[in-house]
Amino acid sequence: MAPSPPAVGLYVDFVVRGFVADPQSNVPVLVLQDLGERFFLPIWIGVPEATAIAAHLGGQPTPRPMTHDLIQLIVERLGGVVTRVDVRAIEEGVFLADLWIRDGAGGDHRIDCRPSDAIALAVRVDAPIRVAAAVLEAAHPAHLDEATVPPAGLPAVLTAVPVDDAVACALLLKTLAEMDPADFGKYRA
Repeated sequence: MAPSPPAVGLYVDFVVRGFVADPQSNVPVLVLQDLGERFFLPIWIGVPEATAIAAHLGGQPTPRPMTHDLIQLIVERLGGVVTRVDVRAIEEGVFLADLWIRDGAGGDHRIDCRPSDAIALAVRVDAPIRVAAAVLEAAHPAHLDEATVPPAGLPAVLTAVPVDDAVACALLLKTLAEMDPADFGKYRA
């Protein structure tokens, strides 16, 4: 039986697990995994954001600061610190996030943003990434409705699912996408 998401109103800590390409559109999919290793949560993002996250996680230096590096520098030079990212909701199939910044005087500021931008900044400063239980509930295949179906009609199995199932499905989809019909040889009756 698949594990259930926690109670509504709670948040679950997640980390960036990696990237996969949407086999139908080749759009990057950021894959988050909860610290308890029960769920994967894929989020379709743009190429620039995927590049920014992957470059930082891979330790690839850039000759000049990228946009997210610049934001980090501005926050720090103004005496602030990024305290966390909350992926708080899904509306019409779109994930919504908040970037939390504490200023030099100790005041907390919530900034509405795209999850990809918030996560690109969070990985730079090692800030926690949290996902609302309501997001996990809405993204779970057993509770999908037309408003939360992934883009391009991707299988519901790529939404928040238990790790074992997600790994098996992702590997199968990747393998199938890379196969050539010639790999199967000639059919013999």
